[in-house]
Amino acid sequence: MSCEPKTNFVDLLDEFKEIFSNELGTIKNEKARIYLNPNSTPKFFKSCSVPFVLKQKMELELEKMVRNNVLKPVDVSEWAT
Repeated sequence: MSCEPKTNFVDLLDEFKEIFSNELGTIKNEKARIYLNPNSTPKFFKSCSVPFVLKQKMELELEKMVRNNVLKPVDVSEWAT
């Protein structure tokens, strides 16, 4: 019995390139479930202030996340209403 790998690493990367890409992917045809304690209550927290020196970087990252459909902009938190 041989211990030789049947494929090398580069072949695996090529075969599963959609998994190993540098881009963000999405899961399709699956439902997610979140289990909460029945006695839990939602809590609203005021957002933290961002240091001025990091504000521009944060805004650029948020814009990138909106473009990539990771986040969606909202005016008011649904929990606050």
